[in-house]
Amino acid sequence: MTNHPTNDVLAQRILNRLSKALNDLDRLADEPGVPIPVLARMYARIDRPMGSKGTGIYQALAMVRDNIAERLNREGPPGDFTITGVGTFERVNKGGSTHWQGQRLAHRVAARAADSLRADPSTGEVTDEPIPPAVLAAHVADEIVACAGLDAASKSWRKKDLKARNIDPDEYHTTTGDYRRSIKLT
Repeated sequence: MTNHPTNDVLAQRILNRLSKALNDLDRLADEPGVPIPVLARMYARIDRPMGSKGTGIYQALAMVRDNIAERLNREGPPGDFTITGVGTFERVNKGGSTHWQGQRLAHRVAARAADSLRADPSTGEVTDEPIPPAVLAAHVADEIVACAGLDAASKSWRKKDLKARNIDPDEYHTTTGDYRRSIKLT
């Protein structure tokens, strides 16, 4: 009966070896007696293609990271998820063209902005007091500018700002073209 280590144990061994190797390389790079040609070869091996796959360490690690992200997307729980001791994995849409329903979204942001002026910030109670038109117009304009990205070069609707106002951005846009989901550790 052969005793095989678990996947967790194997992964930890690989990470420990990689961490030790990187620490050794860093220590060697700081060592005053190491000849410049040796340092140059170390740099080239890290930065340029090596081995049969034709990838440097950065590219090889990026490929592994992308493979892991693809599997997390495919087999992980739906939506964003948190793993204790690791962090929160957020699914991020990449690529494609986003087509916003700008007018419909602007109306929604304006309605939310007007409602927020009528609510007492400390109690949340809605008041019937009239709002001066200039105050209302300025507040609505500020909210639309903030959510639509009109104060930045991108000029694209900002999903985080929309979500902060309890507006689901996915209801107001479609994405076409090359589209994929990636994982971001936050």
